[in-house]
Amino acid sequence: YNTIRFDDEFTRNLLYRTLHDPYEREWSNGNSRWDIVDLARAVYAFKPSVMSWPTDDEGKVSFRLEKLAEANNLPKVRAHDALSDVETTIALARLIRERAPELFHLHFSLRLKNNVLPLFNLHTQAPLFHVSSLYGVDRACTAPVIPLAVHPTQSNVVIVFDLSADPTPLLNLRPDEIADRVFRAEKGQRLPLTTIYANRSPVLLTPEQSKAFGVERLGLGFDRNQANANWKALRAAAQDVARKVQEVYATNDMAFSNSDPELCLYGGFVSKDDKQRFYQLHKMSPEELSKAEFDFDNPNYNELLFRHRARNWPETLNEEEQLRWSAYVSDRLTTGGPMDGRTLDHFDKLIQDVRANPNLASDPMIDDLEAWAQERRSQFVLPNARHPSP
Repeated sequence: YNTIRFDDEFTRNLLYRTLHDPYEREWSNGNSRWDIVDLARAVYAFKPSVMSWPTDDEGKVSFRLEKLAEANNLPKVRAHDALSDVETTIALARLIRERAPELFHLHFSLRLKNNVLPLFNLHTQAPLFHVSSLYGVDRACTAPVIPLAVHPTQSNVVIVFDLSADPTPLLNLRPDEIADRVFRAEKGQRLPLTTIYANRSPVLLTPEQSKAFGVERLGLGFDRNQANANWKALRAAAQDVARKVQEVYATNDMAFSNSDPELCLYGGFVSKDDKQRFYQLHKMSPEELSKAEFDFDNPNYNELLFRHRARNWPETLNEEEQLRWSAYVSDRLTTGGPMDGRTLDHFDKLIQDVRANPNLASDPMIDDLEAWAQERRSQFVLPNARHPSP
Protein backbone atom coordinates (compact mmCIF):
# COMPACT_ATOMS: atom_id res chain seq x y z
CA TYR A 1 0.00 0.00 0.00
CA ASN A 2 2.76 2.45 0.95
CA THR A 3 5.84 0.33 0.31
CA ILE A 4 7.89 2.76 -1.79
CA ARG A 5 8.51 5.33 0.95
CA PHE A 6 8.54 2.87 3.83
CA ASP A 7 9.23 -0.84 3.25
CA ASP A 8 11.42 -0.28 0.19
CA GLU A 9 13.72 2.05 2.11
CA PHE A 10 14.28 -0.59 4.78
CA THR A 11 14.88 -3.25 2.13
CA ARG A 12 17.26 -1.12 0.07
CA ASN A 13 19.32 -0.11 3.09
CA LEU A 14 19.55 -3.65 4.42
CA LEU A 15 20.63 -4.98 1.03
CA TYR A 16 23.21 -2.20 0.69
CA ARG A 17 24.62 -2.73 4.19
CA THR A 18 24.98 -6.47 3.58
CA LEU A 19 26.68 -6.00 0.19
CA HIS A 20 23.91 -6.88 -2.22
CA ASP A 21 22.74 -4.76 -5.14
CA PRO A 22 19.95 -2.73 -3.50
CA TYR A 23 18.04 -2.16 -6.74
CA GLU A 24 18.31 -5.30 -8.83
CA ARG A 25 15.16 -6.90 -7.40
CA GLU A 26 13.19 -3.85 -8.56
CA TRP A 27 13.95 -4.10 -12.28
CA SER A 28 15.41 -7.51 -13.14
CA ASN A 29 13.29 -10.15 -14.86
CA GLY A 30 10.79 -7.52 -15.93
CA ASN A 31 10.06 -6.40 -12.36
CA SER A 32 8.86 -2.95 -11.41
CA ARG A 33 7.65 -1.37 -8.19
CA TRP A 34 4.39 0.39 -7.42
CA ASP A 35 2.23 1.28 -4.47
CA ILE A 36 -1.22 2.82 -4.30
CA VAL A 37 -1.42 5.15 -1.32
CA ASP A 38 -1.13 8.21 -3.61
CA LEU A 39 -3.57 6.60 -6.02
CA ALA A 40 -6.10 6.52 -3.17
CA ARG A 41 -5.39 10.21 -2.56
CA ALA A 42 -5.88 10.93 -6.26
CA VAL A 43 -9.25 9.19 -6.21
CA TYR A 44 -10.25 11.38 -3.26
CA ALA A 45 -9.11 14.49 -5.14
CA PHE A 46 -10.57 13.76 -8.59
CA LYS A 47 -13.23 11.05 -8.16
CA PRO A 48 -14.36 11.38 -4.55
CA SER A 49 -17.85 9.98 -5.12
CA VAL A 50 -16.72 6.48 -6.14
CA MET A 51 -15.61 5.44 -2.63
CA SER A 52 -16.43 5.99 1.00
CA TRP A 53 -13.90 8.06 2.94
CA PRO A 54 -13.30 7.36 6.64
CA THR A 55 -12.16 10.06 9.05
CA ASP A 56 -9.67 10.21 11.88
CA ASP A 57 -10.14 11.49 15.42
CA GLU A 58 -9.94 15.08 14.17
CA GLY A 59 -12.65 14.51 11.59
CA LYS A 60 -10.26 14.63 8.63
CA VAL A 61 -10.23 12.06 5.86
CA SER A 62 -7.89 9.19 6.67
CA PHE A 63 -5.97 7.18 4.09
CA ARG A 64 -4.94 4.46 6.50
CA LEU A 65 -5.42 1.12 4.80
CA GLU A 66 -7.39 -0.46 7.63
CA LYS A 67 -9.82 2.47 7.74
CA LEU A 68 -10.34 2.47 3.96
CA ALA A 69 -10.92 -1.27 4.08
CA GLU A 70 -13.56 -0.99 6.80
CA ALA A 71 -15.34 1.93 5.12
CA ASN A 72 -15.51 0.12 1.76
CA ASN A 73 -16.26 -3.43 2.95
CA LEU A 74 -12.87 -4.81 1.93
CA PRO A 75 -11.02 -7.66 3.66
CA LYS A 76 -10.11 -6.56 7.17
CA VAL A 77 -6.49 -5.73 7.92
CA ARG A 78 -5.08 -7.91 10.69
CA ALA A 79 -2.52 -6.17 12.87
CA HIS A 80 1.13 -7.10 12.20
CA ASP A 81 0.12 -9.50 9.43
CA ALA A 82 1.96 -8.80 6.18
CA LEU A 83 -0.18 -11.19 4.11
CA SER A 84 -3.30 -9.43 5.36
CA ASP A 85 -1.87 -6.09 4.16
CA VAL A 86 -1.22 -7.60 0.73
CA GLU A 87 -4.72 -9.07 0.43
CA THR A 88 -6.38 -5.81 1.46
CA THR A 89 -4.16 -3.74 -0.85
CA ILE A 90 -5.07 -5.96 -3.80
CA ALA A 91 -8.77 -5.65 -2.94
CA LEU A 92 -8.46 -1.84 -2.78
CA ALA A 93 -6.59 -1.73 -6.10
CA ARG A 94 -9.32 -3.81 -7.73
CA LEU A 95 -12.00 -1.51 -6.32
CA ILE A 96 -10.26 1.56 -7.73
CA ARG A 97 -9.68 -0.15 -11.08
CA GLU A 98 -13.40 -0.90 -11.28
CA ARG A 99 -14.70 2.49 -10.14
CA ALA A 100 -12.01 4.89 -11.39
CA PRO A 101 -10.31 3.03 -14.26
CA GLU A 102 -8.82 6.13 -15.89
CA LEU A 103 -7.00 7.13 -12.72
CA PHE A 104 -5.95 3.55 -12.05
CA HIS A 105 -4.35 3.06 -15.46
CA LEU A 106 -2.80 6.53 -15.42
CA HIS A 107 -1.09 5.86 -12.12
CA PHE A 108 -0.11 2.32 -13.09
CA SER A 109 1.70 3.73 -16.13
CA LEU A 110 3.58 6.18 -13.89
CA ARG A 111 5.32 3.36 -12.02
CA LEU A 112 7.84 3.56 -14.89
CA LYS A 113 10.15 6.56 -14.71
CA ASN A 114 10.34 6.75 -18.51
CA ASN A 115 6.64 7.66 -18.47
CA VAL A 116 7.13 10.22 -15.71
CA LEU A 117 10.16 12.23 -16.84
CA PRO A 118 8.61 13.46 -20.14
CA LEU A 119 5.87 15.17 -18.11
CA PHE A 120 8.43 17.67 -16.82
CA ASN A 121 9.02 20.18 -19.60
CA LEU A 122 11.74 22.45 -18.27
CA HIS A 123 11.63 24.55 -21.43
CA THR A 124 7.98 25.59 -21.22
CA GLN A 125 7.68 24.80 -17.48
CA ALA A 126 4.10 23.72 -18.05
CA PRO A 127 2.42 23.28 -14.64
CA LEU A 128 1.31 19.91 -13.34
CA PHE A 129 -1.07 18.75 -10.65
CA HIS A 130 0.85 16.78 -8.05
CA VAL A 131 -0.95 14.51 -5.58
CA SER A 132 0.94 13.93 -2.33
CA SER A 133 0.50 13.90 1.43
CA LEU A 134 2.73 17.00 1.44
CA TYR A 135 -0.24 19.22 0.66
CA GLY A 136 -2.63 18.00 3.33
CA VAL A 137 -6.09 16.57 3.16
CA ASP A 138 -7.65 20.06 3.42
CA ARG A 139 -6.30 20.63 -0.09
CA ALA A 140 -7.31 17.17 -1.24
CA CYS A 141 -3.59 16.32 -1.11
CA THR A 142 -3.19 18.12 -4.44
CA ALA A 143 -1.27 21.18 -5.61
CA PRO A 144 -0.39 22.88 -8.89
CA VAL A 145 3.40 22.81 -9.25
CA ILE A 146 5.93 24.26 -11.65
CA PRO A 147 9.04 22.23 -12.56
CA LEU A 148 12.11 24.37 -11.93
CA ALA A 149 15.17 22.20 -12.50
CA VAL A 150 16.58 18.70 -12.46
CA HIS A 151 18.21 17.82 -9.15
CA PRO A 152 21.97 18.58 -9.37
CA THR A 153 23.09 15.04 -8.47
CA GLN A 154 20.04 12.82 -9.14
CA SER A 155 18.80 12.74 -12.71
CA ASN A 156 15.54 11.01 -11.74
CA VAL A 157 14.55 13.87 -9.44
CA VAL A 158 12.93 17.17 -10.41
CA ILE A 159 12.69 20.21 -8.14
CA VAL A 160 9.24 21.83 -8.15
CA PHE A 161 7.46 24.71 -6.43
CA ASP A 162 3.87 24.84 -5.19
CA LEU A 163 2.16 27.55 -7.24
CA SER A 164 -0.44 28.21 -4.58
CA ALA A 165 2.31 29.91 -2.53
CA ASP A 166 3.92 33.32 -2.93
CA PRO A 167 7.18 32.86 -4.94
CA THR A 168 8.67 36.19 -3.81
CA PRO A 169 11.10 34.63 -1.27
CA LEU A 170 12.31 32.19 -3.93
CA LEU A 171 12.92 35.09 -6.30
CA ASN A 172 14.62 37.41 -3.79
CA LEU A 173 16.50 35.25 -1.29
CA ARG A 174 20.04 33.94 -1.67
CA PRO A 175 20.52 30.16 -2.04
CA ASP A 176 21.71 29.79 1.59
CA GLU A 177 18.64 31.68 2.83
CA ILE A 178 16.38 29.51 0.67
CA ALA A 179 18.05 26.41 2.09
CA ASP A 180 17.25 27.59 5.61
CA ARG A 181 13.61 28.07 4.63
CA VAL A 182 13.46 24.62 2.99
CA PHE A 183 15.44 22.36 5.33
CA ARG A 184 15.49 24.14 8.69
CA ALA A 185 12.36 26.27 8.90
CA GLU A 186 9.68 25.97 11.55
CA LYS A 187 6.29 24.65 10.53
CA GLY A 188 4.40 27.29 8.59
CA GLN A 189 7.59 29.11 7.58
CA ARG A 190 8.89 26.52 5.12
CA LEU A 191 9.14 27.41 1.45
CA PRO A 192 7.05 24.90 -0.55
CA LEU A 193 10.00 23.78 -2.65
CA THR A 194 10.07 20.01 -3.00
CA THR A 195 11.42 17.17 -5.09
CA ILE A 196 9.51 14.63 -7.15
CA TYR A 197 11.18 11.27 -7.76
CA ALA A 198 10.35 9.84 -11.18
CA ASN A 199 11.08 6.33 -9.89
CA ARG A 200 8.66 6.50 -6.93
CA SER A 201 5.35 6.28 -8.80
CA PRO A 202 4.26 9.89 -8.34
CA VAL A 203 0.74 10.96 -9.24
CA LEU A 204 1.06 13.74 -11.82
CA LEU A 205 -1.61 15.14 -14.12
CA THR A 206 -1.17 17.58 -16.96
CA PRO A 207 -3.63 20.48 -17.18
CA GLU A 208 -5.38 18.64 -20.01
CA GLN A 209 -5.76 15.49 -17.93
CA SER A 210 -7.00 17.42 -14.94
CA LYS A 211 -9.70 19.03 -17.09
CA ALA A 212 -10.81 15.59 -18.21
CA PHE A 213 -11.36 14.75 -14.55
CA GLY A 214 -13.34 17.94 -14.02
CA VAL A 215 -10.77 19.65 -11.84
CA GLU A 216 -12.53 23.00 -12.29
CA ARG A 217 -15.44 21.66 -10.27
CA LEU A 218 -13.25 20.49 -7.41
CA GLY A 219 -12.23 22.57 -4.43
CA LEU A 220 -8.48 22.03 -4.25
CA GLY A 221 -7.77 24.96 -1.96
CA PHE A 222 -5.99 27.48 -4.18
CA ASP A 223 -6.78 30.58 -6.21
CA ARG A 224 -6.34 29.79 -9.91
CA ASN A 225 -5.69 33.37 -10.96
CA GLN A 226 -3.06 33.82 -8.28
CA ALA A 227 -1.44 30.48 -9.16
CA ASN A 228 -1.22 31.62 -12.77
CA ALA A 229 0.37 34.91 -11.71
CA ASN A 230 2.89 33.01 -9.59
CA TRP A 231 3.71 30.78 -12.54
CA LYS A 232 4.36 33.81 -14.77
CA ALA A 233 6.65 35.39 -12.14
CA LEU A 234 8.75 32.26 -11.89
CA ARG A 235 8.82 31.79 -15.65
CA ALA A 236 10.19 35.33 -16.05
CA ALA A 237 13.15 34.45 -13.81
CA ALA A 238 13.48 30.81 -14.87
CA GLN A 239 17.26 30.63 -15.33
CA ASP A 240 18.10 32.43 -12.09
CA VAL A 241 15.61 30.37 -10.10
CA ALA A 242 16.90 27.12 -11.59
CA ARG A 243 20.47 28.05 -10.70
CA LYS A 244 19.51 28.91 -7.12
CA VAL A 245 17.45 25.82 -6.39
CA GLN A 246 20.12 23.54 -7.83
CA GLU A 247 22.65 25.18 -5.53
CA VAL A 248 20.27 24.71 -2.60
CA TYR A 249 19.99 20.97 -3.16
CA ALA A 250 23.67 20.54 -4.08
CA THR A 251 24.66 22.17 -0.79
CA ASN A 252 22.27 19.95 1.14
CA ASP A 253 23.73 16.86 -0.56
CA MET A 254 27.25 17.97 0.37
CA ALA A 255 26.26 17.86 4.03
CA PHE A 256 25.96 14.10 3.65
CA SER A 257 28.79 13.52 1.17
CA ASN A 258 31.31 12.70 3.89
CA SER A 259 28.86 10.75 6.01
CA ASP A 260 29.31 7.28 7.40
CA PRO A 261 29.53 4.61 4.64
CA GLU A 262 26.28 3.08 5.87
CA LEU A 263 24.50 6.32 4.94
CA CYS A 264 25.78 6.33 1.37
CA LEU A 265 23.13 4.12 -0.22
CA TYR A 266 22.28 6.86 -2.69
CA GLY A 267 25.88 7.77 -3.41
CA GLY A 268 25.87 5.84 -6.68
CA PHE A 269 25.01 2.54 -8.32
CA VAL A 270 26.97 -0.67 -7.84
CA SER A 271 29.54 -1.11 -10.60
CA LYS A 272 29.53 -4.28 -12.67
CA ASP A 273 32.82 -5.43 -11.15
CA ASP A 274 31.70 -4.74 -7.58
CA LYS A 275 28.52 -6.67 -8.23
CA GLN A 276 30.63 -9.67 -9.22
CA ARG A 277 32.65 -9.23 -6.02
CA PHE A 278 29.38 -9.27 -4.04
CA TYR A 279 28.42 -12.59 -5.63
CA GLN A 280 31.87 -13.98 -4.84
CA LEU A 281 32.02 -12.95 -1.18
CA HIS A 282 28.54 -14.30 -0.40
CA LYS A 283 29.69 -17.75 -1.51
CA MET A 284 32.53 -17.75 1.01
CA SER A 285 32.52 -19.19 4.52
CA PRO A 286 33.14 -16.75 7.40
CA GLU A 287 36.68 -18.11 7.72
CA GLU A 288 37.39 -17.69 4.02
CA LEU A 289 35.93 -14.19 4.12
CA SER A 290 38.26 -13.20 6.96
CA LYS A 291 41.28 -13.96 4.76
CA ALA A 292 39.96 -12.59 1.47
CA GLU A 293 40.89 -9.21 0.02
CA PHE A 294 38.66 -7.27 -2.35
CA ASP A 295 39.67 -4.28 -4.44
CA PHE A 296 36.25 -2.61 -4.54
CA ASP A 297 35.62 0.22 -6.99
CA ASN A 298 33.59 1.90 -4.26
CA PRO A 299 35.81 2.26 -1.16
CA ASN A 300 32.76 2.38 1.12
CA TYR A 301 32.26 -1.33 0.51
CA ASN A 302 35.50 -2.15 2.33
CA GLU A 303 34.12 -0.67 5.54
CA LEU A 304 30.71 -2.24 4.98
CA LEU A 305 32.32 -5.66 4.59
CA PHE A 306 34.31 -5.21 7.79
CA ARG A 307 31.19 -4.26 9.76
CA HIS A 308 29.22 -7.08 8.16
CA ARG A 309 31.81 -9.56 9.40
CA ALA A 310 32.04 -7.95 12.84
CA ARG A 311 28.28 -8.08 13.38
CA ASN A 312 27.77 -11.60 12.13
CA TRP A 313 31.03 -13.47 12.80
CA PRO A 314 32.96 -11.54 15.47
CA GLU A 315 34.95 -14.68 16.25
CA THR A 316 36.70 -14.32 12.88
CA LEU A 317 38.16 -10.88 13.70
CA ASN A 318 41.87 -10.74 14.42
CA GLU A 319 43.20 -8.70 17.35
CA GLU A 320 43.61 -5.52 15.33
CA GLU A 321 40.09 -5.85 13.89
CA GLN A 322 38.63 -6.48 17.34
CA LEU A 323 40.18 -3.24 18.61
CA ARG A 324 38.91 -1.41 15.53
CA TRP A 325 35.37 -2.77 16.03
CA SER A 326 35.37 -1.95 19.76
CA ALA A 327 36.46 1.62 19.02
CA TYR A 328 33.70 1.99 16.44
CA VAL A 329 31.00 0.63 18.75
CA SER A 330 32.29 2.69 21.67
CA ASP A 331 32.06 5.84 19.56
CA ARG A 332 28.54 5.00 18.44
CA LEU A 333 27.36 4.33 21.99
CA THR A 334 28.92 7.45 23.47
CA THR A 335 28.53 10.05 20.70
CA GLY A 336 25.75 8.56 18.58
CA GLY A 337 27.62 9.12 15.33
CA PRO A 338 26.11 10.48 12.09
CA MET A 339 23.44 7.77 11.83
CA ASP A 340 21.75 8.18 15.19
CA GLY A 341 22.18 10.79 17.90
CA ARG A 342 21.02 8.42 20.64
CA THR A 343 23.64 7.19 23.09
CA LEU A 344 23.76 5.01 26.19
CA ASP A 345 23.34 8.19 28.24
CA HIS A 346 20.09 8.84 26.39
CA PHE A 347 19.13 5.24 27.06
CA ASP A 348 19.80 5.69 30.79
CA LYS A 349 17.62 8.80 30.84
CA LEU A 350 14.77 6.88 29.23
CA ILE A 351 15.11 4.12 31.83
CA GLN A 352 14.99 6.70 34.62
CA ASP A 353 11.85 8.24 33.10
CA VAL A 354 10.21 4.81 32.96
CA ARG A 355 11.16 4.07 36.58
CA ALA A 356 9.46 7.30 37.61
CA ASN A 357 6.18 5.71 36.52
CA PRO A 358 4.90 3.72 39.54
CA ASN A 359 3.09 1.29 37.24
CA LEU A 360 6.33 0.34 35.49
CA ALA A 361 9.05 0.88 38.09
CA SER A 362 9.08 -2.74 39.27
CA ASP A 363 8.77 -4.36 35.85
CA PRO A 364 11.54 -6.99 35.53
CA MET A 365 12.05 -5.96 31.92
CA ILE A 366 13.44 -2.63 33.14
CA ASP A 367 16.09 -4.48 35.14
CA ASP A 368 16.95 -6.55 32.08
CA LEU A 369 17.34 -3.43 29.95
CA GLU A 370 19.60 -1.79 32.51
CA ALA A 371 21.67 -4.96 32.68
CA TRP A 372 21.98 -4.90 28.90
CA ALA A 373 23.29 -1.32 29.02
CA GLN A 374 25.82 -2.25 31.71
CA GLU A 375 26.99 -5.20 29.64
CA ARG A 376 27.54 -2.96 26.63
CA ARG A 377 29.52 -0.49 28.73
CA SER A 378 31.69 -3.26 30.14
CA GLN A 379 32.12 -5.08 26.83
CA PHE A 380 33.33 -2.02 25.01
CA VAL A 381 35.32 -0.56 27.92
CA LEU A 382 33.26 2.58 28.25
CA PRO A 383 33.77 5.02 31.13
CA ASN A 384 31.20 5.69 33.84
CA ALA A 385 29.90 2.11 33.81
CA ARG A 386 26.75 1.83 35.83
CA HIS A 387 25.18 -1.05 37.65
CA PRO A 388 21.51 -1.96 37.35
CA SER A 389 19.29 -0.52 40.04
CA PRO A 390 18.41 -3.06 42.72
